[in-house]
Amino acid sequence: MACNDVRELVFSAGAVVITTGDRTFDRYVESQRFCQPVDEVSVPAFVETRDNPQCWIGYVCRDRSDVEGGD
Repeated sequence: MACNDVRELVFSAGAVVITTGDRTFDRYVESQRFCQPVDEVSVPAFVETRDNPQCWIGYVCRDRSDVEGGD
């Protein structure tokens, strides 16, 4: 898919699971509201698309302590 098509999919659905390889996948979201409010933060997500090797398609939810360098 083209970059704009993937981004539009994420933003229209709010949250989608997209394959990132043969046996891998990730959940992409349009905003922080799709992450767990206490435990997770949204981090910008870039994926390779048909027309862009570093296409920004929204965000992924990551554990707050992993992102903020917590305990």
